[in-house]
Amino acid sequence: MKSAGLGLAVFAVLAALGGLFQINPVWLYGPYDPTTVSSPAQPDWYIGWLEGALRLMPNWELRGFGHTIPEPFFPGVLLPGLLITTYALWPFIEQRVTGDRQVHHFLDRGRDAPGRSAVGVAGLAFMVLLTLAGSNDIMARFFGVPVETVTVVLRGVVLIVPAVAGWVTYIVCRELKAAEARPAPAWHALRRGPGGGYVAEDEER
Repeated sequence: MKSAGLGLAVFAVLAALGGLFQINPVWLYGPYDPTTVSSPAQPDWYIGWLEGALRLMPNWELRGFGHTIPEPFFPGVLLPGLLITTYALWPFIEQRVTGDRQVHHFLDRGRDAPGRSAVGVAGLAFMVLLTLAGSNDIMARFFGVPVETVTVVLRGVVLIVPAVAGWVTYIVCRELKAAEARPAPAWHALRRGPGGGYVAEDEER
């Protein structure tokens, strides 16, 4: 009985929406034209990096043995496959490279693993830049430049910035780790003497 009432209520709401609300006023746009594409077209946020890779990839195709590998294969299939495989196997890759097979129950600080931090920052910068590249048409419209120019610039930025960010992160983390290994400098403690004056004394922290 309750399910029948719920079904009638849903039907009533749908009937009201269909009769009273303007949802898709096709009479404002005219007949369907497959050559007309709305712009700017933007992907969903979680797939923006993949859209950016598709937009930045040059028009390269491989032909051989009677087959053709189209351009979308590299950014649409190969790149996601490599990234997901690297994410899944990264603990084993790092274990093999560093030789650290100990059990760790706590997270390391960034400075404790400079290599891991550098790879993480470079990967994050790469994904963020690809996501921005997914809106190259918006950027071109905002800055008033041709979209081809934005695409060429982003191709260079995607290749250079992650490497530079990873290198800087590695240097900073390594210096912070080395600074912790150095002995703490001496500091002066002020003590008040019997006469009311203050005397500086060197102490080790």
